[in-house]
Amino acid sequence: CWPAAHNWRKGEGHPMRTLSGLTAATLLVSSLNISAQGVLGNLVQNGSFEDHPPSGIPPWVWVRSLTLDVGSRQAADGTNFVMVSGAIYQDIPTTVGHEYLLRFAFGGDDAGEVNSVPMSVLWGNQTVATVPVDLVSLNAPQWRYLEYGVEATGSTTRLEFSTLAGEAFPFVDDVSVVAIPEPSVTGVLGLIFASGCVRFLWRVSG
Repeated sequence: CWPAAHNWRKGEGHPMRTLSGLTAATLLVSSLNISAQGVLGNLVQNGSFEDHPPSGIPPWVWVRSLTLDVGSRQAADGTNFVMVSGAIYQDIPTTVGHEYLLRFAFGGDDAGEVNSVPMSVLWGNQTVATVPVDLVSLNAPQWRYLEYGVEATGSTTRLEFSTLAGEAFPFVDDVSVVAIPEPSVTGVLGLIFASGCVRFLWRVSG
């Protein structure tokens, strides 16, 4: 099963908004346990940063610093991951009013660098999480998955990971955004018990 998403303390961000039908659908998605490269219906392109022509890692757009680790250290998925110092974003096609599950791997912050600010995760114009600084060795990222329920307010939504350039160096990999369906209770329970994975989420209102 994936790591639980309820271990955030007050002041460390807003891990889950209260969205109708989110708990059951999140259980459904979580029970599949597949990477961004293979997530059915993943709206994020190049979510594990495996495609990297000389011009960058499209369709991701970088602001300030571009740092891509290519195969030299352990990634969460595939062989590459990014170090965000500045901002990286991608515009994603969405449907107004639909709910989505945003999920990514966070590997900590490079302990060999200055890390004075946390990483912000933005969905459109809303900050959905502030990920606290977690110092780790550059040669040994400590990958864990974070996930958040989000809702679209437009036909295109910008997903952005942001820090202050030169002031933070968090590792990010395996990014996915999938639409949350409205499954029947019977269908969800069948998939959950078939997988042998039962996971409960605490949700935060507001």
